[in-house]
Amino acid sequence: MGDMDPRPSEEHIRRARKLVAVLLPALREVAHRHGYALALHGSVERDVDILAAPWRDGATGAPGLMAALFTATEAVMGYATWSGGWTERETFAPPLGSLPNPTVKPHGRLGYSILIGGGPYLDISVMPCVILAPVKPKKRKRAK
Repeated sequence: MGDMDPRPSEEHIRRARKLVAVLLPALREVAHRHGYALALHGSVERDVDILAAPWRDGATGAPGLMAALFTATEAVMGYATWSGGWTERETFAPPLGSLPNPTVKPHGRLGYSILIGGGPYLDISVMPCVILAPVKPKKRKRAK
């Protein structure tokens, strides 16, 4: 890998894909209990991009879902922090320069980063729970 190559090392990519194999089944189970479906997105090279979509009425809000996913990640991996090394148990604010959790994304998504040591990390986008009014089908005009 050259100095200008933006791709992570092959070892980093291998660890990212191993992380998916180890962690994703547990995260999907937790998300299901909170009314969400999880989808893997992206190359799974530098980080693990996950999309959480509300799947049933009464789905938990994003903060509740993310608290449960964080707890599951910590339980499976033995260690997890929010972006910048900050955990909810800390008595101080996240470090300056760390990404806020959540980060507001297009279309109302909320982005969260969960770090697991110094390697690949989880980048989770949670779609908003919205309630739409039912759409009535348009009546078709009969051809004469």
